[in-house]
Formats: sequence, C-alpha cells, structure tokens
Amino acid sequence: MIEPPVMNDARLLSSAEKEALKKLRLSFKAELENDGKKEYEATELLDEGCLVPLLHEVKDVLEAPDLLVTASMFSKRYAYLMTVPVLYAFSLWNVRFQPTMENVVYREKETDPYWLPTFYFHEERIHPISLELREKEREALFFTLFANHLDKMWDVLCKATSIPKEILWENTFSYLYWLYDSLVQQSEEWTNEAVKRQVEADRHFLFYEADVQLFGHGRKHPFTRMAERREAVKEKDTPPLRQTCCFSYRCGEPPTYCGTCPRKP
Repeated sequence: MIEPPVMNDARLLSSAEKEALKKLRLSFKAELENDGKKEYEATELLDEGCLVPLLHEVKDVLEAPDLLVTASMFSKRYAYLMTVPVLYAFSLWNVRFQPTMENVVYREKETDPYWLPTFYFHEERIHPISLELREKEREALFFTLFANHLDKMWDVLCKATSIPKEILWENTFSYLYWLYDSLVQQSEEWTNEAVKRQVEADRHFLFYEADVQLFGHGRKHPFTRMAERREAVKEKDTPPLRQTCCFSYRCGEPPTYCGTCPRKP
C-alpha cells in the first residue's frame, strides 16, 4: 500500500489553469447546466448492472458491432479523461488532483455522435506538492490513478466483455505517450529549466521506472515494452504501430483507421 504524503493546504484553480484544463475536456460542476444529461459516478461504473447498459448505449451511438469493440472505445475516452488533465497539472504545475473513484463524475453529451464525454471532480481543489517529497507525491498519485482507479475499471470491463486487458492498457498508453511527447516538444521553447527536467523525469518514471504495484495487480509494467517499441521506431523514422488493435475501424462505415493501427491496409 502506497501511503500518500501529508498534503499542503488545498487551493482553487486559477482562471488560467481552468481554461487550460477545459481544453483537455475537464469540466467544472458550477459551470454545468442543469440540462438532464446523464451523469455517472465512477464508483457506479464498477457495477456491471450500471456499466453494461451504458456500454449498450455507447455501442448504438458508435455503431459498434459488439460490446468488446465498445469496451475498447469506452476505455479510450475513460483513459484520456482520467489521465491527461491530472498528469498535465502534476507535471507542469506541481499540483495534485484527487483522482479517486469516489471523486469523479462522468458526464455524457447526448447529442455527440462520437460519444466524447466530459468529467468533473466533486472536490475541485488542487493540492500544491512539496518539491522535497515530489517523488513520493508522484508515487502516491500514480497508485491512486492507476492501481486504485483505472486497473479496477479495466477489471470490470474485462469481466463484462471479455476484452483483453492489454488492449485497455495500450489505449491508455497511447494518450500518455501523446501527452508527454507533446510536452517534451513544447519544452524546447520554455525558459524554466526546472519544469523541463520534471516533465522529462515524470515521463521516464511513468514508462520505465515505476514499480509494477503502482498499476494494480499485474505482474509486469504495462507501458515499458510499448514505450521501447515506440522509441525504437522513432529512431528509425518509421511510422509507429500498436501491438494491439483498438478496433475503432469496426465502428461505422466507411472504416476509419488510427494512424498507428496494426491492421491498416
């Protein structure tokens, strides 16, 4: 069990921070309209009685052929929403959200043909981290985010749809790699060397150094081999290909393939 360090006093996000996170599809409860759109507590989705009916609705919206394909599409949205805003804030601003299942609410956009939901936190305040304890803070955040949240959600998806867990983790990895690759590229124009170093350090730790227990009950690090493969093809200047397929090409007509799809004609 990873015990989180004692947190400093929480604070509200600034207007500039809110605007940056809105671009990453984080919503804020006070700004949402009371329009009757469906919301789900993350804890509710651990119950197959709640999750499976939702998957059937998503299946119809995305024109997916079955629940296995739907589970992959669902996990891509879920992984993006849960990881990208949280890790962006941690790596750039040295602050921690509370990404516990009890603190997260997912909100549908009923008129969205691509089913791109948003989410918000019940507790929106962020906790500035102690730089002296930054490594421990990072471990605690990863444990909460991956082992105590995503891994539990992936277990339920696997049980309900028989989707291989490797697909769910690679769906997650795709967004994590995109996030940190984007930040590293942007950092070339930054003047704050400390932020540059911590972005690089967080990226390396996430993909190569983090203990397997931070990701749940698996026996191996879910991202290391994926990151090694991605870096290898980057050095050869060849298009990267996933190890698994997310099946997005099976949703709707005509088929649309991801840029990294291993089944692309």
